[in-house]
Amino acid sequence: MEEKDKFVHYTCTSSALGRQLGDKENIPEELVNKLHVEQTGTSISNDPVVALIQREQALRRSKQE
Repeated sequence: MEEKDKFVHYTCTSSALGRQLGDKENIPEELVNKLHVEQTGTSISNDPVVALIQREQALRRSKQE
């Protein structure tokens, strides 16, 4: 898996996950997108800022379960 395919943290939700801004998860961004869809039943936003927040929230919810 290439580095560009991995999810990168950019929002304040990162600290709740024990991550710093710019840290990379060892998970493809596409899997994070699928996780969000499974949890909420809605697709990732076309707005790149909203999409980043949705991805981080999906990771946070999955770690709380």
